[in-house]
Amino acid sequence: MQGQYKSTLVCPECGKISITFDPFMYLSLPLPSTVTRAMTITVFYCDGSGLPMPYTVNVLKHGCCRDLCQALGTACCLKSDEMLLLAEVYENKIYRYLENPLESLTSIKDEEHIVAYRLKNGARKTKLEILHQCPDNVKGGDRKIFGTPLVTYLVEDPQYGANIEAYVHRMLAPLGKAHSSTRSHEGKENGFISAKTKSSTRRWENLPKVVEPTSHAKKRWKVAPPILARV
Repeated sequence: MQGQYKSTLVCPECGKISITFDPFMYLSLPLPSTVTRAMTITVFYCDGSGLPMPYTVNVLKHGCCRDLCQALGTACCLKSDEMLLLAEVYENKIYRYLENPLESLTSIKDEEHIVAYRLKNGARKTKLEILHQCPDNVKGGDRKIFGTPLVTYLVEDPQYGANIEAYVHRMLAPLGKAHSSTRSHEGKENGFISAKTKSSTRRWENLPKVVEPTSHAKKRWKVAPPILARV
């Protein structure tokens, strides 16, 4: 099938009108596109007061991290004295923090794992990352990191091993409660706490003491398995 373009020309001097038709076989049309994108972000509590919860929000494709935080804040009912800290998780570790509110969302790919940490305004002291470990059956006695790191801020200074241990227990407390409340529903799909996380919560109650930091330039506090905490 063939179409025709209709062209109309009017002479500005004599007013004569010329109409022509040009045939065409194909017509280029712009592809439909949306101006928004849906992003699913899991929000974690930095004070151990609740379980992580995923939220799906719609934001402008060419928006910025501030727009994402505002949409998430509305979805999770963020309080006036709280803020959200965005982070990219890669290979079960925090790859980077998205602390620039003006950073474009186009820098975040759809396949990237983005999470948000809910914390109090002004919490700008020492940051503590808690990583989850489990035995690696392939590598024998080695352990591998799994899940999403937990993040909190240390308010006590200096940070001794006992203080670190207290923070670790506080952050893991909601996971232990969630596991105990689901023991009677072993055959049901939880939908949020994975099998790996549940296996981890079975063992965290017997967490050994935290060792003191080494002389390494970047201070790290290592906690015996299944938890690794670092500052």
